[in-house]
Amino acid sequence: MANEITAPRSKASRYPKRNSPKPSTLLRQGYGGFSSPSSPQQATKYSAKENKITQRLRIIEGQVRGLREMIERGKYCIDVIAQSSAVKQGLSNVEDMILEEHLSTCVVKQIRNGSAKKAVGEILTVYKLKRR
Repeated sequence: MANEITAPRSKASRYPKRNSPKPSTLLRQGYGGFSSPSSPQQATKYSAKENKITQRLRIIEGQVRGLREMIERGKYCIDVIAQSSAVKQGLSNVEDMILEEHLSTCVVKQIRNGSAKKAVGEILTVYKLKRR
């Protein structure tokens, strides 16, 4: 039955759901946040920005799937590069949102609690990471 015609698979069957946690769960668990090697990682509460961050991550996830499909279909190189650039910009925007949240909550808390050195160290580390 090698010549048998089959119906195209649905999008859901092409991309089976994995048993991985949602991006918002990962963020709440601290996976997307910053931790200093000298201190235990603390979970961050992203509050109001969580919905915006997770929405942007879902968009980026779709863009990455689209990027893979473009490669598989042999799309024009410039189109693939444009999509790749959009993914990088989207990730940069998410990173900026998380950094803004970190600076306005975690760092402020550290300074108020007398851990100014730690806060400054984290700021400098993030600054160096952003320059790469």
